[in-house]
Amino acid sequence: MVYVMNSSYYRQQVESAISGAEGMANNLPLSELRSFVVAIPPLHEASAIAFSVDSELAKFNTAIARTEREIALMQEYRTRLTADVVTGKLDVRPCLRASHRQAPPRTCPPPPPPPKHR
Repeated sequence: MVYVMNSSYYRQQVESAISGAEGMANNLPLSELRSFVVAIPPLHEASAIAFSVDSELAKFNTAIARTEREIALMQEYRTRLTADVVTGKLDVRPCLRASHRQAPPRTCPPPPPPPKHR
């Protein structure tokens, strides 16, 4: 039922049935709610559909979690790199001078390695 209520078809029905001024509290009369058309498959078919959707969503959720972790690691790396430059642990002056000549010299120190996955 959650998937049905989050579907665009169901949302269109809700949007066309609500009453109330723009920006004000909207009402969804019970009579309108009862007139909604919702296709409900047999239980075994609904269970198979829900399982399929859940397994596909799990793949997306895994990818999202990995991406969020990578973003957090890059932010941590940026913070650490900035701190190393500010505290003088990493001298970037040779690189700044070289950037004006268009080609960085081989004397530019390599940046610290990115943090390891935890």
